[in-house]
Amino acid sequence: MESIQSVLNSMEKNEFMTIVPPYRSPVPPWDLNLVLSVLQEDPYEPLDTIPLPSLTEKVVFLLAITSARRVSEIAALSCKVSFTIFHKDKVVLRPTPDFLPKVVSEYHINQDIVVPLLCPEPKNSSESKLHTLDVVRALKIYLECTKSIRRVDALFIIPNGPKGGTRASKATIAKWICSTIVRAYARFKMEDLLPQEENVNHLLDDGERMIELNHPAVPCIQAHHEALKDEWQNFLNLCICQENHLKNAEEYKKFQDDADTVAHTLKEVNRNLDTKFSNLAAPGAASELQLQLEKEDKQLIQAEKKHTEIQQKPGTWYIPVVTPPAPPARVSSIPSEDPQANQLLNKLNKIQDDLKNTEQEVLSRVRSPVSQASPSQDLAGRLKQQEGTDLRLQNIALEKDTVQKECEAFLNKSPVGTVASQLPSIQSNINNKYKDVQVLSSLYGEEAKASLNLENQIKKTDEMISGFENSLVQDGVILYSPNVLQERASEIQKMKRDLVDKQDNLLKLNKSLKDTELACSSLQTNWQEHSPDLPRQRTQVQHLNDRYHAVADQLDQREKILRDTSLPYQQYKSSYKALDTWLKGLPKNQVTSSDSPSQVNHKLQSQKRLLDEIQSKEPEKNNVVKLSDDLVNAFDDYEKQASRYSTTLSSTNPVPPKKPKGVSMQQGIEEQQKDLVTRYSQAAVESRQQLTQMEFAKKVLDKSDGTDGIQAITQQNLYRRTRN
Repeated sequence: MESIQSVLNSMEKNEFMTIVPPYRSPVPPWDLNLVLSVLQEDPYEPLDTIPLPSLTEKVVFLLAITSARRVSEIAALSCKVSFTIFHKDKVVLRPTPDFLPKVVSEYHINQDIVVPLLCPEPKNSSESKLHTLDVVRALKIYLECTKSIRRVDALFIIPNGPKGGTRASKATIAKWICSTIVRAYARFKMEDLLPQEENVNHLLDDGERMIELNHPAVPCIQAHHEALKDEWQNFLNLCICQENHLKNAEEYKKFQDDADTVAHTLKEVNRNLDTKFSNLAAPGAASELQLQLEKEDKQLIQAEKKHTEIQQKPGTWYIPVVTPPAPPARVSSIPSEDPQANQLLNKLNKIQDDLKNTEQEVLSRVRSPVSQASPSQDLAGRLKQQEGTDLRLQNIALEKDTVQKECEAFLNKSPVGTVASQLPSIQSNINNKYKDVQVLSSLYGEEAKASLNLENQIKKTDEMISGFENSLVQDGVILYSPNVLQERASEIQKMKRDLVDKQDNLLKLNKSLKDTELACSSLQTNWQEHSPDLPRQRTQVQHLNDRYHAVADQLDQREKILRDTSLPYQQYKSSYKALDTWLKGLPKNQVTSSDSPSQVNHKLQSQKRLLDEIQSKEPEKNNVVKLSDDLVNAFDDYEKQASRYSTTLSSTNPVPPKKPKGVSMQQGIEEQQKDLVTRYSQAAVESRQQLTQMEFAKKVLDKSDGTDGIQAITQQNLYRRTRN
């Protein structure tokens, strides 16, 4: 009676669920343009070289939004020529005949899915970009890539794993669509949002600095500063809401899958119960139970008649004694349980528990981020733990095979009972669970190995780039020496060659990141598990790429400055040397007491020519000054650029630059210039004074005796020298 009542309650509950379906929350919104923009770039382009999971996600998503069909219709498509027909300007798709649409009618059953071409012959970059979203092109490439692994005629198949090549269910297709949206928003956050945040923070810092320096436009700057800050905060709030929506969408999808699974299980249970109790209701199947019910009904009818008769006789009291019915006999169709079935059930339950524990152990490693202080050591330790997990899985597989053989031997005896009937389904669940856990363990092992390789490559590349950065930091000041520019240019060229030779480290780093992303993508596609370390690793790899290119740019810029400075420096040296030699070889036209008037006149003419020569050297002196000023400015730019670069490395490179021991090029050139200009000016002044004295001596000689005049001039020169 209790079992019948439970069946009736279950039927009432199912009927109520049919009349009043469960409420489902609305799906979180998302931006189609953002997802389409991501589908036009890596890792979804070019289609010929991208991994098959990424190609599958792109084709499914584009077909879903282009056709606006349900995932059940997309899952029912076939790759046969009669169901997938490519035309010159379109593709026509039709579900298989065994598929029943939501609305079962002749029109809906025979309705085709027609998808036209998108920009088949692009004429500019905009059309070329739109052509990457062409469903017909993507579908052709997808069919060609899946030809070698295809096991079924379904259009969309599982791209990898133990089920690779089999039909993709509608739940799997829905997961692919959600995964595409989630990946697009993750890429938007890493590649667009974070760089924009750096720009905004830089603008805000500049505004605060200008406000602190009391800029004349402080009110205007402050107003724009507050407006930018508020707008950016509102934008971040929207992004946070969008991210929460996406997380809820994933959880919602998991909930929907679980709900569908539970509904399917309940449906199977109801069908089994209906079959069981319909057999019990068959003629002769439960005669003892029916007889017992009929006997109880007869006793009740007799008791009611007797009670009515007594009530009709006045003055008579009668207490009926009703003998309680005997307990119903055990129905012969419900057999007793076999102890061996219970033993096998306990063994299977133990295997199931071991698989669940192993699954949780692997998932805990997948979901927990590695230690940022020592990621390589942490990953190496996890890989050792994973080896232990793989060994336990092998032991579980041996135990599973042994118990399954025992179950097969037991079930070959055609046992009866509830436990015995449950053994095949439990075996099937264990096999599926084992395959899932085995795939999860294998995918995590690949992801951990790829991540460890990436961490080691990050460390190696960082050490390589840090060596170049330290060399550039110490290269800030150029010390004064004759051949310093050639030596420094040779050092820069050698560093450039070394940097090019070690570019292979950067290529290996980017390849390791791609391998890690591929491993994480497989884990995400099959298990919807995201790697918590991948965003950090992407940021580190991008930062290393930026540092590498910054080193290359610094070497190019410094080499250019040295190359542009080399010719002016050679001109300066030759001009300086020529003028210096000329100054050192200036003649001394001194008048002596023994000089005759003709000799005095000759020295006077020579002094005039010397003064004219000194004046003619003025442009050469000015050219030396100009060249020295240009060189000083160039070397100042070299030092300023090196200082700015050192400032950008202050957070990543703790090695301070060494203080230079010696005189810098600027100081040496400035001292040379000052000494040359001083000597030139002194030579010009002295020559002019000497010319004046000689002209005075000549005038004296012309008016008086030559000897007396020369003696007077000599005495005058001695007097002036004494005074000086």
